[in-house]
Amino acid sequence: MKNILLLLSLSAVLMSCLKEEIAISKPQKTNINSYVTSLPLGVDYKSQLYYNLEKEEIILTSDREAWDLGFETSNDGYRILINNGRMGGLKLLSTTDFAAVTTNPNTDWSYDPASANLDSTFVGDWRNTNNIYLVDLGSNILGTSLGKYKFRILSVTATDYTIEYCKLSETTPQQATISKESDYNFSLFNLRSGEQVTVGNTPKKTDFDICLRTYTHIYEDGMPYMVVGCMLNDYNTAAAKINTSDFDGVTYEDALGLVYRSNIDAIGFEWKIYDFDTSTYSIDLNKVFVIKTQNGDYFKIRFLDFYDDLGVKGSTKVEIQKLIP
Repeated sequence: MKNILLLLSLSAVLMSCLKEEIAISKPQKTNINSYVTSLPLGVDYKSQLYYNLEKEEIILTSDREAWDLGFETSNDGYRILINNGRMGGLKLLSTTDFAAVTTNPNTDWSYDPASANLDSTFVGDWRNTNNIYLVDLGSNILGTSLGKYKFRILSVTATDYTIEYCKLSETTPQQATISKESDYNFSLFNLRSGEQVTVGNTPKKTDFDICLRTYTHIYEDGMPYMVVGCMLNDYNTAAAKINTSDFDGVTYEDALGLVYRSNIDAIGFEWKIYDFDTSTYSIDLNKVFVIKTQNGDYFKIRFLDFYDDLGVKGSTKVEIQKLIP
């Protein structure tokens, strides 16, 4: 009995020496701090500027004059876009003979949609046709025409396209093969040089989220107008707009409840306002955009300025913040 009492006494002493367990609360996630950055296109808007939201950096700045036609790169892809950053247009010619049309007396042009909806491109489903298209390449930054070309798509496979093309004034086309570069949204081709120019003029589709550049916007009356806007990556990226001036108040929970649009002009150009009396731009501070990236992350962005510290236009200033659940 004495031994039992001794053991009980020792247990009580040992228990009194142990520290009381302290409950540790699970750390709460907080939003990453917002940051402000400038995305400079230059006063002449010649650049196309690609930005990665996660890396917080410009990953490529390219020349808008470097390419003319873009070719869909998926195995079963067949759609074709023109470079719409220079106010160029398209026509379907009424002949299948390259020599039959060498001048263009009128200006009745059509355009690809700014949304880049592949089901609405002007060239459309060219397969099983022998159509020749006329393309106006638009103008360079000095306002000089880049020329007019005729082209026809001869074939498409899982790996490449074959086209023939020549200047409008020429009668005999030359042939080119454009490979499908599947790491990119589109394979890019320059009609003037006859070269495929994808690398260096557009990032791989997994490397960027937004692009600041010029593009042709078509108003409801059919009038085309070249604008400077913020375009989404074609690849699994979407955006939603919130009409609010309270940037800080937009939360991850808000982002989950939004309706997103995947057309590349979902952000577009109407975050700025042009004053015709003063020929200057101001920013609509009552708009916040939320971008859902291809990785499923959410970023909110608002536009703050269209001028740099010296008052030079074309340097878009934005505030960006990643939203954390």
